[in-house]
Amino acid sequence: MSNTATDWLAIQFNTASWTVNQVCIPILFFVGIIGWTLNTITFSRPSLSSNSCATYFHASSWANLCVLFWSPFTYAVGNWSGYRLPARSILFCKIRIYFITMFCHASVAFLLLACGDRLLLCSRNANRRRLCHVRIAYKMIVITIIICAILPLYIPLKYNRLSAVSNLCIIDIDFLIFDVSYKLTIWAIVPPSLMLTLGSLTIHSLKQNSRQIANIRIQIHSKDRQLVAMLIGQITLYITTTWPYVTVMIYNVLTQNILPSNKSATRNAIETFALSFSANFFLYLYNAISFLVYTLTAPSFRRELFLALVPTFIRQYFHNRIGTTTLQQTENRTGKVSYIRSREQVMIE
Repeated sequence: MSNTATDWLAIQFNTASWTVNQVCIPILFFVGIIGWTLNTITFSRPSLSSNSCATYFHASSWANLCVLFWSPFTYAVGNWSGYRLPARSILFCKIRIYFITMFCHASVAFLLLACGDRLLLCSRNANRRRLCHVRIAYKMIVITIIICAILPLYIPLKYNRLSAVSNLCIIDIDFLIFDVSYKLTIWAIVPPSLMLTLGSLTIHSLKQNSRQIANIRIQIHSKDRQLVAMLIGQITLYITTTWPYVTVMIYNVLTQNILPSNKSATRNAIETFALSFSANFFLYLYNAISFLVYTLTAPSFRRELFLALVPTFIRQYFHNRIGTTTLQQTENRTGKVSYIRSREQVMIE
């Protein structure tokens, strides 16, 4: 490849990295804030706040908000202002990485709790189904937060080196293998494995409960089934957005002894773009667009959002209008005339 083509390719990747840092990350933050607001409004509705699985989703939304504040927000502010506090204060850098890791763990843990909650709800054991209660969900949330706060405590103690490239704090060389193993286990291996296992068992239980087994049939409401669909969507999103970062992290560990000066300009540009895209943007899509997943997978979520956002007098106006214009005359087998309302009115009510 000629030098001209190499330089052109390096410029394109550098431009892409600049676009990710200066444009995509701020947009990601604002999208996440809007999604968190709508999630909070919807999950605070009485019909959802009394559901244990929805409670876990609500807690996950708050954890996602904290992740968005400590990562995309602080990163975007530093890029815009030119004053990158994590690069100037090693203490703040440690605190930032600690809270990002903690709330990422919490968000995923709440999703795992939601998986377990749906699996218990499908159980034919009544005692297990009783565990699917909001009161128990609150207790599990508190316990989970404590555990997630303890797990990454090594970060403030062992992130003492400064990166020669970004000037940010990084793990001590003696604990590098531990740090990589920890992230691979806690982020990339254990959560997806548990999610897929619990999700598969839940789907299997739903199929079993749809049949008559020993004259016992567990009634699963439509809203609970839709919560399972929301759960599957979140699992898919998490796995999709996590593994690119894990791949880049493994690559960086394998090539850490190669100095940037020994690499071509194109290779440095590609590595910079891959790290910026996977670690600063794509990884946090899971935290930012959960609202879109809920909206696309669950009609009940859309309905609750509609009821929460649309004022009562507007709903009443359409209720009266549809109620008077969609009455349809039908004749039953006895010859009597009756009137039925269309499905649209039921949805608005």
